[in-house]
Amino acid sequence: MELVAVLDALWMLGRPHEVEVFSSSEWLIKCGRGEYFRGCYQPWWEDLDYLVKQHIVDWHWIRGSPELVRAHELARQAQPDRRSA
Repeated sequence: MELVAVLDALWMLGRPHEVEVFSSSEWLIKCGRGEYFRGCYQPWWEDLDYLVKQHIVDWHWIRGSPELVRAHELARQAQPDRRSA
């Protein structure tokens, strides 16, 4: 999970650093920036918030590979429409 990878990297740095996080996970980047609701994994988000205060962190979303993009499209298509429930 990408959230754990970011946590581990920031923990390992120890003293304050300027850090750039690049991810194809739009969810991770927007949650890291505080733009999305963090409904699950709350203890990990609290750890991340603590670590982000120790460093200067810039969050960058990058487009994934064509295969990853297609997998996300298929997953979205397979989800039931929650509005009709």
